[in-house]
Amino acid sequence: MVTLKAYGKINLCLSVTNKRADGFHDLKSLIQTVDVFDLVSVRINNTGKINVNMDCGKVIETQKNSAYLAAKNFFEIFRKQEGADIFIKKNIPFGSGMGGSSADASGVIAALCLIFNIDHTDNMVKLAASKTGSDTVALLSGGLNKLIDRGGTVQKIYDSPQFTFVVAVSEMSADTKTVFNQFDKNNVYFDETRFEQVLDNLNSNNLEEYIYNDLTEACLASYPPQKKFLEDCFSAMQKRPTLTGSGSALFWIAKNLCQAQELCKLLTKNNIKAIVCNSVPFGFKIE
Repeated sequence: MVTLKAYGKINLCLSVTNKRADGFHDLKSLIQTVDVFDLVSVRINNTGKINVNMDCGKVIETQKNSAYLAAKNFFEIFRKQEGADIFIKKNIPFGSGMGGSSADASGVIAALCLIFNIDHTDNMVKLAASKTGSDTVALLSGGLNKLIDRGGTVQKIYDSPQFTFVVAVSEMSADTKTVFNQFDKNNVYFDETRFEQVLDNLNSNNLEEYIYNDLTEACLASYPPQKKFLEDCFSAMQKRPTLTGSGSALFWIAKNLCQAQELCKLLTKNNIKAIVCNSVPFGFKIE
């Protein structure tokens, strides 16, 4: 059995460039892996079946589970028939936009690569990841990545700075499909200059002035309690938060760990669940 940490992510920015003919959306985003992780264990069972066991307390249909789909795509692409048992211990907040499902998928693919002695940077591995979900290739790569289209095109940014984030975790989980459906009704248009400004200011002290998320208004419209959550967070911090992914978590960039801990206290003092997390240069780590 292979067990590894599969790391979650923060979207430093997220643009929706257009809706595709297949109903999905092309994106342009900067995705940073962070040290919040799920534990993913995989063992070959030689039955030809894929079994998934999760401790998240959520009922997810097996055939729709990202971990199941990741294994299925991997086996199909590499013409493997062994089957696998997958065990996932959840730590990444469910429905938070921090990439829990994608982390599980990338973790399963990384574990299978280790089991079958396949390089996880192989193009066929990336194909299996891209067929599983929009963020999966980026999370398999780890570090800071520029994601383009539906996630199949990923460019790693090697000279990125170290980030420390404060994340406010909502009690509400956001469904990605619901948020994107609402986005389609909002008529938001892609602004290339905003994305380039984030890239140009990655190493500046005022990066927070430029980060953004095109899905913010769609998330607030889809989940009215999320608007109050955002207002409560702003009231506690007196700083504008940014949505990560399709929500519901909000984040800020801290100058250092000390400041992050102080900002975290401001949130918890107002009964808002908050965590401090740091950027990591990888997407998974063997236990």
